[in-house]
Amino acid sequence: MSKRNNLEWRESGDHLPEFMRDFHDQKSLFKALSSSFGNAEDCPLSFRDGQIYTIDWFLWFMAIHGYKLTKTTAKVECKDIDLAIEKGWDYRL
Repeated sequence: MSKRNNLEWRESGDHLPEFMRDFHDQKSLFKALSSSFGNAEDCPLSFRDGQIYTIDWFLWFMAIHGYKLTKTTAKVECKDIDLAIEKGWDYRL
């Protein structure tokens, strides 16, 4: 059985969770991230810079080496990521 081409795998977005495969959802997610901390103004990156670095650089690099971002299977309480994406700038932890 042959292995899937890594570049094709990355270009398809399969290395990302489904909710991060759409550019507009990514944008809302990073807006939520940028607005959810009380000291967000101390962060030297804009939401856009964070999105570009994380999606286009960090996760792409990790995928080249066989890693992908997945939700934990540990039995812990977690916040709803879909709510964060929906609220965007209005999301708070």
